[in-house]
Amino acid sequence: MPAVLLAYLSPARVEVPGAWTSISIAPWVTLHHLSRVAGYLLVFLLVREILCRFRRQPWLVVLPLIVIGAAEACVGILQHAAGGLEGRVRGTYANRNHFAGLLEMVLPFALLYAVSLIPRARSSMRLALRAGLLMSVAAVIFLGIVYSLSRMGFTAVFCSLFVMGLLAASSRLRPWKGLLVVGLLAIAMLLGFVFLAPDALIDRFAELRSTQEIAAEGRLSLWRATLDLIRASPFFGWGLGAYESALLQRRSSLPDVPDVYAHNDYLQLLAELGVSGVLPLGILLIAVVSIAYRAALQDRDSDSWLLALACVGALAAILIHSSTDFNLYIPANAMLLAWIAGVCVGLRTS
Repeated sequence: MPAVLLAYLSPARVEVPGAWTSISIAPWVTLHHLSRVAGYLLVFLLVREILCRFRRQPWLVVLPLIVIGAAEACVGILQHAAGGLEGRVRGTYANRNHFAGLLEMVLPFALLYAVSLIPRARSSMRLALRAGLLMSVAAVIFLGIVYSLSRMGFTAVFCSLFVMGLLAASSRLRPWKGLLVVGLLAIAMLLGFVFLAPDALIDRFAELRSTQEIAAEGRLSLWRATLDLIRASPFFGWGLGAYESALLQRRSSLPDVPDVYAHNDYLQLLAELGVSGVLPLGILLIAVVSIAYRAALQDRDSDSWLLALACVGALAAILIHSSTDFNLYIPANAMLLAWIAGVCVGLRTS
């Protein structure tokens, strides 16, 4: 766009030379990230189309996710048994939080797929065995999250289960029974945290009481620096994937931060894309969540209803976790989110 216009809308970019300039300060990095976005969009469209073609067997669309999640969880459990790689269970990931991010999105599907088989398992030994296997897979995935010692991963899982229980109670029970179920779910979450969390994970939560420990992680400094980047270029941002370059460019006016991610997907996207880029993404996200929410409240066939509940639970988990991490910048996790979004939209059209 014209450099004069860009400098007017984003004063921090006034030093950009030439009559025309790129909105991104790192065009090749942005092009690399856009190629990933194109891949996510392709996954979204393919999953939606597959679900429309398999209307009578919707769980087949998420079965690969359950298999991958189970494999990752098994790797994590083996790491825990072998000493946890210096105390960190992370599967095939470099970071335990991203490992937990994958598992927390898969757990609702494994759990509710098993629930969908229980009514029919009474008359079929094969379905009973499949339901038992899926319950075991869900337990393994949950153990993988627990052993990762990811605080937000553990929190996101319980919030996901609470959201699914709340929607299930709202759609199938009378109001007073729904309130009773919500109360029981809240108590179950509290008891689950007390009795299911290992001592090492409880110790990590206890560390949050110390402001020095939080500052040591660098999250607060990163968030302050990111807010300064947003204020400097609020309309168009600095370019998708250009967060590190923007920090280096404004090193003189921002604190010395060593990380290349903001550890908050929402802040980083706003810094990189600005209001003009985040607004359409936000509308798309709200549309997908609304579709899944309405499908979870509708009195449809059991499979579609439970699959919609699982989608809502998975979305709730990753959206909560993304407030303190950069899961959406990890290609595997971002592709999984695109897969789940395709399932949501496919439920509406199927």
